[in-house]
Amino acid sequence: MANDPHEYLGDGLGSAKKPSACVLVIFGASGDLTQRKLIPALYNLALEKRLPERFAVVGYARSEMTDESFRDKMREAVKEFSRTGLKDDVWQQFANTLYYVRGGYDDHEGFQKLKEFVEGFDRGSRVLPARVFYLATPPDAYEKLIECIAGAGLAPKEIDGAPGW
Repeated sequence: MANDPHEYLGDGLGSAKKPSACVLVIFGASGDLTQRKLIPALYNLALEKRLPERFAVVGYARSEMTDESFRDKMREAVKEFSRTGLKDDVWQQFANTLYYVRGGYDDHEGFQKLKEFVEGFDRGSRVLPARVFYLATPPDAYEKLIECIAGAGLAPKEIDGAPGW
């Protein structure tokens, strides 16, 4: 009987460490990079059981979408671009980690909604999840996005006495 090539064996570098809880915010989530590379790669990590138990992907973009329509769009992307293809049982679990917040790169209200979502994910945790921000946007948007992330308080230097990252 052959081993499942997607099973995480847990040997090698870092095997003793379990991934920490994480909220990954993708700015420009309705774009090509997210569909062709980011979501298929994250799905493959889910398939290999390499994602943390507490994990969420929050897509942030200007396009009008709901959580469900974002999940549907990302399902089609995984079906087309994942190196492993789509496995419905794993997809359903992974899809439950996908969320969407609509807002522009300089939209104060959108950043406040994003902050509320991220802080809601933090509530009730003994160990706060890492916050990772991925800018899948044109480089000329970086400065404004970074200013808005800081201005909304999404990347504080300290959270409940613990240093942020």
